[in-house]
Amino acid sequence: GSSAAKAITLQKSSTSSSPKGKSIASYKIPYGGWFQYVSCPHYTTEILIYISLIIMAQNIKCTSPLIALVLFILLELGHSALSQHDWYHTQFKDYPLDRKAIIPFIL
Repeated sequence: GSSAAKAITLQKSSTSSSPKGKSIASYKIPYGGWFQYVSCPHYTTEILIYISLIIMAQNIKCTSPLIALVLFILLELGHSALSQHDWYHTQFKDYPLDRKAIIPFIL
């Protein structure tokens, strides 16, 4: 889980700057790495990190609050990922139809 999370997190998006130093927003369909499978790989990474915490905390008596926290985070990130995924589909008519929002091959 940890190495997968690091690999996904290392993928970066870039912005260009105008000569005056102002940012120029240029939206493109992201490709490569986990973007091949999901629209929001950074959210996927975060979920993997929290699941890893639950697994590591099995011997600690704070597992129940941690599970509740992770469920809340899953709902929040899931909602955000679905919104972002819908936005991609509205902005790009050629957005990959087989790409999921946050969980590869499922959601």
